[in-house]
Amino acid sequence: MILSDNENKNKYICDSIETVAAAEYRGFLSQVILARLRDFVEHSMLKIFAIDKLRTTDIDNTWENIKKAVEYAKTRGDLKYLRRFHDFLQISASHYTLEQESSERLMLKYYEFLLRMKDYIKVKFSLNVLGNIDKFPLNTDTTLNEYYSKIAEKVDLCRHADPKFGIADAYYVHKVKPFFVNHQIYYEVTFTMASEKASKFDRAIAFTVFDIPQYYAVRLNVIDDNIQILGNTMPIFVILSWETSIRPCEINNFARIFGKNLSMQRHHSEYRNLMQYLTRTGFSLVDIINLPDSYFQSAKSEIVSDAKAARFFDILEECRVIINKNASGCNVLRYLLYCLNNGIIKKQKGYYNRKLSNLRLSYGCIPFDDMPFNSSLIGHNPRLFDLLDCIDAAERRHEIFARLIKNNTEVNGILFTSVKDIIGYDDYTNLISLYNNKLYYKHTRRRLIFDKGHIYIKELKDDTNFIIDRLSDLASRGITNYSNSVTAWMNTTSHVIDCPEKKDALIHMFEHSKVALVYGSAGTGKSTFINHISYFFLTKANCFCQIQIQRLIIFVIEWMFPDVIFPLLPNF
Repeated sequence: MILSDNENKNKYICDSIETVAAAEYRGFLSQVILARLRDFVEHSMLKIFAIDKLRTTDIDNTWENIKKAVEYAKTRGDLKYLRRFHDFLQISASHYTLEQESSERLMLKYYEFLLRMKDYIKVKFSLNVLGNIDKFPLNTDTTLNEYYSKIAEKVDLCRHADPKFGIADAYYVHKVKPFFVNHQIYYEVTFTMASEKASKFDRAIAFTVFDIPQYYAVRLNVIDDNIQILGNTMPIFVILSWETSIRPCEINNFARIFGKNLSMQRHHSEYRNLMQYLTRTGFSLVDIINLPDSYFQSAKSEIVSDAKAARFFDILEECRVIINKNASGCNVLRYLLYCLNNGIIKKQKGYYNRKLSNLRLSYGCIPFDDMPFNSSLIGHNPRLFDLLDCIDAAERRHEIFARLIKNNTEVNGILFTSVKDIIGYDDYTNLISLYNNKLYYKHTRRRLIFDKGHIYIKELKDDTNFIIDRLSDLASRGITNYSNSVTAWMNTTSHVIDCPEKKDALIHMFEHSKVALVYGSAGTGKSTFINHISYFFLTKANCFCQIQIQRLIIFVIEWMFPDVIFPLLPNF
């Protein structure tokens, strides 16, 4: 029964690709595929559950059975990607059609999952699904194809190299970007040394076939190599092997949230076994917490079997109690367990907090605990995909909706979102009310306002009004003696101004207004003109601010010193 259902959905996706496999129609094709993708993933999970767990293919295609299949996938480290894929589809493309541009971005994100599904089902069940997925127009820009092909060749050559030839150390993984060569998945990994003092300038990039998780510090075995491209030799790094390597100080600092002093060390049996378990399964600590009782006890037995004491696992069991009860503080615990980064943990610590299950967490963690998809931790902004991976979004549509409105303003520049443009949220009035009622009492400016068929965030509208009013006020009057000052400066300075148009603009730009706009296409001299302005104000530090919006540059004079008057240059 599930075989025929899945075959029909697979056939629909393959036929769509065969019919519309052209780069210029990639957005439309993405829409078509996404409309059926969740059903395809759910039936694939149902098939795996029926054959692996029930030893049969005769199972009814019901929502109850699908839920069992999803829960079963959570207990399998090798199916973690499939469960994540399903979670992403739940909120991105499950019940409504996205615009073509959004659908296209999602399909490029999901392509890796589709390839992994294809390979898994072929190896596990000898079935060929998504047979023509390679025809999906993945790369419309072919300029990097040769570069990635050369890297893939080198990674394949190093795949069976002896790890002892590499250099092993502990790192934080900041980004893992998949790329595809000959229908195989490779990864570009950006990492830094596992230290709180490392900055973005210390980052390095290496390549591998391993899907290395980003949530914990890892021990990477890296070898340096090179590729020949465009007649030049380019050095690259290749990762030969990896393993989870959480810093003991991160475990110890997390335990202090519960008022415990662990003194965990790398040589402790519990630590070694936990790292091996996380590496082998690909699980995060949140995945372990979410395991059903029997699987959780099995994991505990494996990890603490030869340990003198279950130091950290006792802490995990306390977390499990709070999380299973959905008690206050559970979302903060989920996220901290998911990333377990020392810098993030330290910023959240406080005294015993009665509003967060008496955990040693700061009161500043409360907004995140209440609405994690639309709030931040102290000094840290979690990524959406990380939140989806550790916190269930099923009952948080009001947060996802508020995030949509916020992104529409901050990313797309649309301050007032029309309800006509909102797809999939017909109950927006209820969502607005629920979101506003759950806001932290100090954050009332973040309220969503519905007015005249549009939705906006009060704080962003108020800030926009303030900026416009301030700019209007500054633009209503100029600066005394400004033109004379510039003219006198030009007659005495050694700085060379390259054209008469710039000289004229520089002389008159603040004569009648304290706000000036500079705009033009690339190469017309905007940056050079900024340099001239900076030279003139060289002795007046912080006297003007510069705001760049795409190609529009706004200069605001006297923002910091509204009462300053420019004298003639000889009196400077």
